[in-house]
Amino acid sequence: MQAPQPHIVGVRHHSPACARLVAERIRALRPAHVLIEGPADFNERLDELYLPHRLPVAIYSYLSGDDTHRGSWSPFAEHSPEWQALTVAREVGAQVRFIDLPAWHDAFSRMENRYATWPTRSTRSAPKPTSAR
Repeated sequence: MQAPQPHIVGVRHHSPACARLVAERIRALRPAHVLIEGPADFNERLDELYLPHRLPVAIYSYLSGDDTHRGSWSPFAEHSPEWQALTVAREVGAQVRFIDLPAWHDAFSRMENRYATWPTRSTRSAPKPTSAR
């Protein structure tokens, strides 16, 4: 007997269409586990997200020390695929885990903005404005 293959759903953050698709897929497939893009250092506190919050809410993952500060926000809204995955996974009895490296991980130590298209995006110079004549 062949082991079941993972079902991967690519999403666009904060897309209502993707949020509906994620919820529909989880309800239809009823998986045992749902892995969500979010800071893995928050896994021990996932139950806090199921408290009666008023959306939107966000998680802040960070490292702060004498010479270092790294952090990132993970926002959730009703129309977020990640929020729908969290709530519908619980509805169907799936085990939920976040799977992103935390913002404080050394892999991000040289990145000013881990979500920029290119790591050097913030250091490139902007084009010089031209004057209209």
